[in-house]
Amino acid sequence: MIRKMKKIAPILIAGTILVGCGNNSKSSNEEQVLQEVTETSNTAEESSVNDDYETIMAIIDRIEEDGIEPLEWNNTVELDKNADALIKMAEDSTGRYEAYGVISEEKGCYGIILNDTIDGTDSNYNRVLKEWYYSGNDSEKPSFTWNDNNELSFTYQILDNEQVKDITVKVDCGYDTGHMEFIESEEN
Repeated sequence: MIRKMKKIAPILIAGTILVGCGNNSKSSNEEQVLQEVTETSNTAEESSVNDDYETIMAIIDRIEEDGIEPLEWNNTVELDKNADALIKMAEDSTGRYEAYGVISEEKGCYGIILNDTIDGTDSNYNRVLKEWYYSGNDSEKPSFTWNDNNELSFTYQILDNEQVKDITVKVDCGYDTGHMEFIESEEN
């Protein structure tokens, strides 16, 4: 699951400020309001993430049931606007890590499947609930890159105010279990 503390942090900070300001006696009404705001925010975020996750899982199940094979990045000919598709986005230089984009009528280009093949034969699928942009152009093809510290990052595109924008995230990976996830930076 993607780590999402950015949206919760302002509420926690506001709560800390309320607790730390003035005298230390806080009315039960203030405590109740703070608790309700925190619970509402957490519930709304969890509900949205759960709804997205369930929708993406249903779409992926449909793709698997229909036996849909991943299309290469530049293969736009076989895409149907009203059908589900799986697009091979990238593979790292070792061949161990792969990324696939999910396209559906309900969500458009939403959902990325990360696969850690471990020894080249396994399939360890990890879902990321992110919107992404698909053009089929090689110049906009997502990619995995390794840095000097042997850390893997993934660059993909989104549409931001009608402009294509690169998003780069660190990928937490390398486990015997095949677990992978995005670790978002503050700049994305």
